[in-house]
Amino acid sequence: MEDIAKRISNRAKLQGFRVDLNALESKLSDLDIQRDETRKQIVQLRRVIAELASLCGERAGDDLSTTGITDACRRVISTNWMSAKDIRDEMAKRGFDFTGIENPLASLYTILNRLIGVSIEKKQEGTNVFYRRKPRAPALPLARRNAFAPRRRYQATMALKQLYDSGMRGNEEPK
Repeated sequence: MEDIAKRISNRAKLQGFRVDLNALESKLSDLDIQRDETRKQIVQLRRVIAELASLCGERAGDDLSTTGITDACRRVISTNWMSAKDIRDEMAKRGFDFTGIENPLASLYTILNRLIGVSIEKKQEGTNVFYRRKPRAPALPLARRNAFAPRRRYQATMALKQLYDSGMRGNEEPK
């Protein structure tokens, strides 16, 4: 008889736990939905702020919420050496939304390896890999940069004059 009483008591306790479990799962689901809606609103507000700032002639700062992952990565990388984790953290700090990306570090590694040689340098120290923006070559002095400008303008003008004099219009064959 005592066995039956204990079983009934245990079932009653389990039933109470199940009620609590169902209530907590329901609350968690509601909070997940609320979090997703809040994130969408934050992204939307950041985009509106960026657009309004550009209309007012102001820069929206370092907000990356409206840029793609490659452009955001380019904007975050500085001339100081950074790991992919540092780049990811800086992008998140500046407002880049990684929610649609399943594995952000894998995406960043792919982008960084694609940009190596173009605009990024890579350095490996043991098992750690670091990236930085390539330092820019010093600009030519203004006098040297503009030395050939009149000649290029003259050549372009002469090429256009020849086309006009030949009577060619659009995609016609030459005479």
